Amino acid sequence: PIYRQWKSAKAFAFHQSRKPVFSIDTPPPYVNTPIHIGHAATYTMMDFFARYQRMKGYEVLFPLGLDRNGLPIEIAAEKKFGVRFSEAGREKFLEMCRKVLEESSLASIDSFLRLGISFNSWEEGSNVGDVYYTDSDEYRALTQQTFIDLWNKGLIY
Repeated sequence: PIYRQWKSAKAFAFHQSRKPVFSIDTPPPYVNTPIHIGHAATYTMMDFFARYQRMKGYEVLFPLGLDRNGLPIEIAAEKKFGVRFSEAGREKFLEMCRKVLEESSLASIDSFLRLGISFNSWEEGSNVGDVYYTDSDEYRALTQQTFIDLWNKGLIY
């Protein structure tokens, strides 16, 4: 399929160049389950704008993020394994959550790829435009530093 060629060729990779930048910043979807029709519809619409801006000559920043934190992940783990947090213990429960995250993350990325969404990348990494996970150390450090910077500038109230 053509999407495999796009992936291997890094067809939509973000390159720092002299072109003007058009950025599409989206809240990352939870990966407590694979994506659903609402995600598909929303991201397909965003993809339309990404492709249009590329045709107009812009360098488009359109990264894929996956939200891997929060209660929806815990609820999905309890449902999948039929065990409540209070019964499993902390370490076992965290491992259950990691399994849910791994399966759902891979399924979500694969679904977006098969939809042909022109994200900059479909692989996790530290380059601009790579897939990012909200539970990664790099993401947490970046968001914490950004909050501190905004606080120090008096922009948080």
